[in-house]
Amino acid sequence: MTLPDYLSRHKLAAPVLLPSRRQGAYDSQAVECPNIVRHDGRWWMLYTAFNGTTESLALAVSDDLLSWQRIQQILAPHPQHAWEAGGVSGPGTVVRADGRWAMLYVGYPGAGYEAGPGCWGLAWSDNLVDWERDAPSPLMRPAEPPAWDSGGLYKAFAFRHAEQWWCFYNARD
Repeated sequence: MTLPDYLSRHKLAAPVLLPSRRQGAYDSQAVECPNIVRHDGRWWMLYTAFNGTTESLALAVSDDLLSWQRIQQILAPHPQHAWEAGGVSGPGTVVRADGRWAMLYVGYPGAGYEAGPGCWGLAWSDNLVDWERDAPSPLMRPAEPPAWDSGGLYKAFAFRHAEQWWCFYNARD
């Protein structure tokens, strides 16, 4: 059986997406934590962008998984939600649910890189470009000490099985 080219293992000499290095750009210093979905015959990458001060979520598209075109920042910190006022990161699961795109993401209270205990938020989109938060409160907060996840939550992977949602995630104490 011959696999399609996009399923063949490749190791490229350089990353497919690098920081823009443009002064003041949302992704000037770092890009990480990609989550890629296939939609309308294209590949869509939701990723964490860092400008040296603030983390946000951004979007790029590709036809071949090798050449990526930056689209825009799609979710920025929300100054009126203390749990995500400093930054948003780690686009976790991105799936179709109830006829729309659903995305789990991580919010941080402090500016900087992963500053403070991360909490999960949920956002919805009809087109993968325009996102709206589900609620002003986090979907899930870290547990109370001494739990293993009391120091903060990070990127999550959720899936539906037997009519129930399951989630795997990493955290710290």
